Amino acid sequence: MLAAGAVVVAGLFGACQAPAPPTDAVGPPSVVHGPELRASAVVAVTTYRYVLPLRLWVRSSPSSTARVVGTFTRGTRVKVVGSTHGWSRIQRGTGYGWLPTAHLAVHAPPPAPRLADRVAHAYGVATVLYSTTSACGRLTTSPAQGGVLGCYELAHPGRIRVAAWMRHYSTMSPPSLGRSRTDVTARHEVAHDMIRRRCGTALPRVAGSRIEHVADAYSRLYANAPEAYYGYTASDAAKARAIHAGRCS
Repeated sequence: MLAAGAVVVAGLFGACQAPAPPTDAVGPPSVVHGPELRASAVVAVTTYRYVLPLRLWVRSSPSSTARVVGTFTRGTRVKVVGSTHGWSRIQRGTGYGWLPTAHLAVHAPPPAPRLADRVAHAYGVATVLYSTTSACGRLTTSPAQGGVLGCYELAHPGRIRVAAWMRHYSTMSPPSLGRSRTDVTARHEVAHDMIRRRCGTALPRVAGSRIEHVADAYSRLYANAPEAYYGYTASDAAKARAIHAGRCS
């Protein structure tokens, strides 16, 4: 949603079907037990390391094709009890598993950027504000609530505003809906700023009164949005392509 001072282009996020959880969305950490975890030529060590990726598969043996027996999240401290050929054998309780050594660090990594921040930064938007109010009106307080989810304020180029709950959507039910709406909202608001950078204004003449729908099309075409926020027509998509090509009037 885009707003300029008291001029608000309003709209509701239509019903959306939550996409399937991302491939890295798995259950809580777990480690398999059993003799199949033994490997030859394992150098015995005892040390602690921290997981670097957002999600890291635990394997039953030191191979990227081995059975997945669990997962750890970024920043998890793991006990390393052996290593071989770029893999670290880790112990959790009485269970064992294997992690790629390259994905482990000596020191705890800083928290990973939030989803909306990652999207914004990937498309050149420096700042994401999480709040309950905006120039577009009050923002929703949960993924399932209908209403305004985000706002692009013309007076503040280079930043977007999204609902406060998007800061911790993974703790809300259902998390898949929260992730979907956070992703789509961030990409829609980012599209407004991408249009501004293309045309020198977030309200190019070619878009006319359909700016929200054109921004939707732009987010789908050029910001990898998985679905539409408001919905758009073939004409809106043609206008988005024209803007991307620099034809803004």
